[in-house]
Amino acid sequence: MIFDALNGDQWVELCSEESDDDLRTALQVAIEFGKTEIVQFIKNSLDEHQWHEQLTIETGLGDTALYVATEGVMLEIIKLILESTSSELWYELLQYAEETEGSTPLHKIVRWNHIDTLNMVKKPLTDEQWFNLLKLEDLQHRATPLHYAAAYGFLDTVQFIQNSVTEDQWHHLLMVDCENVRTPLHFAAGTGEIKIIQLMKDSITLDLWYELLEVKDEFGYTAVHTAALHLQEAVIQMLKNNY
Repeated sequence: MIFDALNGDQWVELCSEESDDDLRTALQVAIEFGKTEIVQFIKNSLDEHQWHEQLTIETGLGDTALYVATEGVMLEIIKLILESTSSELWYELLQYAEETEGSTPLHKIVRWNHIDTLNMVKKPLTDEQWFNLLKLEDLQHRATPLHYAAAYGFLDTVQFIQNSVTEDQWHHLLMVDCENVRTPLHFAAGTGEIKIIQLMKDSITLDLWYELLEVKDEFGYTAVHTAALHLQEAVIQMLKNNY
């Protein structure tokens, strides 16, 4: 092998070096192009500590290996990373947010609408860790994973999130823990996702539903305003009938 002449430190240094163009490590490049066998080779060439260091490297773009894998829907590689880490490190990796959008791996995963993958990601986590991840907002839209699942109309994913948390936690995710921010209802109303809106309504009391309808975003818009802005007539009619 061409790398046999290198000592361990030299190999680790090469693996950690960022490319000039896309600021990725060798591991991240292999992940980006779905080269599972190369990822496995790099893992096997390092000891446990060195491998974990590779996984936690944040490149110039703020990306980690797991984030690159979730961005590219690399399921085999995500499973490989999960199986090679402790639950504590897995939780740490899921909290990393890249610098441009501020998205975490979970923000990317919910956009696939893959329930099996969500189950796999959640399994090593405690209930508290899972809820903490669901509360994380990105920088671009101050949106949680639930916001994106609602906007894309991924009913199965929204139901999965609802069923994976307590009633109080679900209410928290719907209402958002701060003022002047769009709720998941705003996102669903803007994209015309009637089934998602109906699920939200059916999952809470009427008093909380009315409160949710009156929440205003940073522009002073309620969900009704958002639906009108995006010409979602069916949503407006539904919200009217349910107020």
